[in-house]
Amino acid sequence: MNRGSPLLRHSLYLAANVARNCDDSFKEYFEKKMAKGKHFKAAVNATAGKMLRVVYYVLKEDKDYRVIRN
Repeated sequence: MNRGSPLLRHSLYLAANVARNCDDSFKEYFEKKMAKGKHFKAAVNATAGKMLRVVYYVLKEDKDYRVIRN
């Protein structure tokens, strides 16, 4: 049973899917999940969870977030 807003879940999924291509830290996290044997959607959902924790920390601590790129 899913809880929470389906629109928010879908938005986080889409944002995580983009972040795995644009931000090296999210890309590394996604690839680590794939290497552990997770399916694509499960790895993106795990990345979305990480993204949510990062967003919470940035808002709570009033910090800036900078995209990490090579």
